Amino acid sequence: MKKFIMIHDLKDPNDPEGRSYKSVNLSKKHKIPLYSLVEIKTEEEEPFEWDGVRLYVCLYTRDCDGTPLYSLGFDGCVDRYYMHHGFSEDSLTIIKTPEPIPHPTKSAPVVDENEGKSGS
Repeated sequence: MKKFIMIHDLKDPNDPEGRSYKSVNLSKKHKIPLYSLVEIKTEEEEPFEWDGVRLYVCLYTRDCDGTPLYSLGFDGCVDRYYMHHGFSEDSLTIIKTPEPIPHPTKSAPVVDENEGKSGS
């Protein structure tokens, strides 16, 4: 009986800890923030039909070997049906990152419940 060996299960010769390619890839974090506006650009000899298209990062995904990938869509990122999946970090250029959303408990003003009431 033949035994299958998945390439991503092989040890990465460049990893000092001796982990598999998949383990190394799974330890990588996504670098592009969600809701960032990005432009698609590939380094292919033939122009890719999506080169120059600008979309928003809607979802973090991974390849079968654990490589971080991105799903892109229009502003709002509501429905996966309208997203385009499987873009690598190398094929994306950040155009604009999203404005940070303030934390509600840290930015909300403190209101004194007794303010404005007259004491008798």
